[in-house]
Amino acid sequence: MNSLSNEIYLEDKNLHIRRNNILYKVDVRKASKRLAKANLKDIKKFDYDEYGIHWDKLNEDLSIEGLIKDSIANLNYEKINGYDVKEFKRYEFKITPQKITENINLYLNGYSDFNGRTEFDRLTSFDYCYNYFNSFKNKLEIIDEENIEKSSLQLGFYLASWGMFRSSGKLITKSSKYYQNILKFIVESGNDLWEIDVDKYSLENKNKIIDFIKKFKTNFKDLKPTDTLISKIMLGVFGNIPAFDDNFKKGFGVGKINIKNLEKVKLFYDANKFDLDAFHNEISTLSFNNKGKKFNYPISKIIDMIGFIEGLKIKNK
Repeated sequence: MNSLSNEIYLEDKNLHIRRNNILYKVDVRKASKRLAKANLKDIKKFDYDEYGIHWDKLNEDLSIEGLIKDSIANLNYEKINGYDVKEFKRYEFKITPQKITENINLYLNGYSDFNGRTEFDRLTSFDYCYNYFNSFKNKLEIIDEENIEKSSLQLGFYLASWGMFRSSGKLITKSSKYYQNILKFIVESGNDLWEIDVDKYSLENKNKIIDFIKKFKTNFKDLKPTDTLISKIMLGVFGNIPAFDDNFKKGFGVGKINIKNLEKVKLFYDANKFDLDAFHNEISTLSFNNKGKKFNYPISKIIDMIGFIEGLKIKNK
């Protein structure tokens, strides 16, 4: 049985788990005392679902996520998209599951110069911005005559409170009307980008993100737009990529936005899927007036919070 993205089979003594073009290998006899004592014939008789792998006759159940983590920890996995994923070993476990929980709590409750996510704190500008743009079922309405001014003000204020109006940037020289051009570009880019989150980072979707960034830089040369600016726009509107600012890049050990670094983000998600999905389902946006529609934080935002706080910790050492 398998309607999932996992493909699981046994080869020799190794359990093979293929997910998103990565092949993870685990010696099942080392993963379980019961399996270590069992014969190969009984080990081959297993079934699996979204939660784990099950050997009914042996009364044994193993978590798929736990086995993948073991495989990564032991560097026992193969190439993806033409380059060696083993180079990500140190990167992936730099932020442990314990740090994931700690960093999210610090982001929400306050750390360093940030007061946490309260209704009046600047971090919550993301919530109001994301709520606004995702409340439109028909995205063309974002830029219609009735909404374009409010849409421009929403995006502009979010970027201002997220540090994009510093004197070193070009946005500070623009009026709110300038944002209608950005919003028209966003809406005319199509609906696909609204459907992407880290869990859907196929090669095709990663290329869509890269293509959007390239076109943005071409269309708005007067802004001299950085990866930081563009990724903050994409996070606040689409929710499909973390904000690649200095803190996130320092905390996550990444540089500019490219296929390789997007794959690092995806591998981090794969290695910590259970925890990240739990936070995604648990944390929702704050509503401006407590009446408007709220949304679950996209996985990109969950990862953004983790990397942002990790970068601040490094900065404050």
